[in-house]
Amino acid sequence: MNDHVVSQLSFGTEFQPIINIKNDKIFAYEALARFWYENKKIRPAIVFEALHEDPILLCEVENRLTEFQLKEAPQSKTIFVNYDPHAAVFNTKQLNEILQNHASQKNIVFEIIEDAHELSEEKRNELLLLLQNHSIKIAIDDFGKYKSFFSFELIAASQFLKFDMHWFRKSTYNIPEFDLIQAFIRYAHEKGKKTIVEGIETLDDLLCAKRLGTDFVQGFLFSPDFIEIRSHSEPVHMPRPLFELTYH
Repeated sequence: MNDHVVSQLSFGTEFQPIINIKNDKIFAYEALARFWYENKKIRPAIVFEALHEDPILLCEVENRLTEFQLKEAPQSKTIFVNYDPHAAVFNTKQLNEILQNHASQKNIVFEIIEDAHELSEEKRNELLLLLQNHSIKIAIDDFGKYKSFFSFELIAASQFLKFDMHWFRKSTYNIPEFDLIQAFIRYAHEKGKKTIVEGIETLDDLLCAKRLGTDFVQGFLFSPDFIEIRSHSEPVHMPRPLFELTYH
């Protein structure tokens, strides 16, 4: 059925475990944004696609999410935070304040999507410098995603490469793709970087990731270790209708 346009959202986070492939222990959690409207879950991709039409609002929502995720995160583990670099264009000062508030958390990794190359060199460098000044490590998210752009600057600045799940799945039956991912993993290890393969849903996926030689894996195979936290704060108020929902 077709619902009316959304005027406000409530948000939360899901902490998905990142597993050390050598000992099967939880190395870290990735904080994944979750959204609700009238107790119905909304896919994050839909929300962020709409937010990209309003960069100022994108900045507000992304920073509020980041603050919430760092506050609720398991303090004993490394925390990976998804952060859209476009959100930093309008308000790096607010992000700086958030990181200052969480300076005691030493194991924070920001996942930066590869299209950060679309930002101006000045803004991109400003964001990278801000993260480095707070000793925040950088992971390239969805590395090797279809139609993605390889930013050599980001690769050099990163400490983690997270391989796109669709590329990984293709590599399970395509030898050239497998060899290419494996070559990137070897390169990462030579440069002191760590690698993560996403999209692990079956034992066969896990065995393939082990053959690749990655350091860590992540995916729904480890769903018993997920942690979901829903915000009890005020919802994110949108100044105008954001998008139209279609429920099936």
